[in-house]
Amino acid sequence: MILQRSFRYAMARLKIQPGRFRSGKWFAGKEEPPRRNYDYELTYFSAGRGRLILDGIAYPCRAGTLLIIPPGAEQRMICERVLERWSFHFDWFGDCRAHWEGNTAFVYTDSGETFDPAFCAAPPPAELGLQFPLSCNLPEKTAEEFLEVLRKYFMLIPVSLSDAFERTSYLLHLLSIALATIPEPPQMQKKRFNVRFARAKNLLEAQFQEVHLQIAEVARTLHITPNHLSKLFRSEVGMSALDYLQAVRLEHALHLLQDHSLTVQEVAHESGFETGNYFARLFRRKIGMTPSAFRKQNFIK
Repeated sequence: MILQRSFRYAMARLKIQPGRFRSGKWFAGKEEPPRRNYDYELTYFSAGRGRLILDGIAYPCRAGTLLIIPPGAEQRMICERVLERWSFHFDWFGDCRAHWEGNTAFVYTDSGETFDPAFCAAPPPAELGLQFPLSCNLPEKTAEEFLEVLRKYFMLIPVSLSDAFERTSYLLHLLSIALATIPEPPQMQKKRFNVRFARAKNLLEAQFQEVHLQIAEVARTLHITPNHLSKLFRSEVGMSALDYLQAVRLEHALHLLQDHSLTVQEVAHESGFETGNYFARLFRRKIGMTPSAFRKQNFIK
């Protein structure tokens, strides 16, 4: 399914990088000065009561409340009853400039220091359908699991490669729990089966390795215009016919790149791309790295 392909491309681009973390207790009446993060921040409350103000909107916080705050949002904490708060920062692609070039993960907005948006972490791929800020209250059993993993994450200080991998696994586990709380969109009413779309989809998937395959030719085969064909694809799978064809070709290329039996140029040709240069540019734009870099990360001996 194309949604699965889009999801896999989005996941291939991710390289989640942990940032700073902290935990502690806040006492009644304490207010945090307003600040803006350069990266994403996951905040979890294991006890107490308070309010987190994000861009002027108040989010009630109590035991089990979890929030994921995006870069640039102005936040400040108001404690009403002793709060136990855990927070860790992260970014989706491992290239947040604040992590590598900056001296801090955030700026207090009333300090006079300039907040530079150029240092902000990039949002996750649009194909994942994530919207922030995320706010939810975890069920009791889930909250217990989350806090247990959270403590392991905070307690483990990596001193070896094994430790680093283990800590990353805790981070991913925490994010998986948090993101599992996002409600699924209401079920869409099933559309009437479109025969022309199905035929076009089958043609593209059967002939994608043909270098000179053109969307216009497929449209002529179906006795419709290229514009009408692209509208069909946008209606059914959320992308144009050309984007779908590129997605099928890239998926095939991702598979071929996982061993060294073919050169990158040969992978491009076997996947239906006319030139290696165009393949490399498209691959970098869609996957976030060069084909050679992807091959090194996913080399199968």
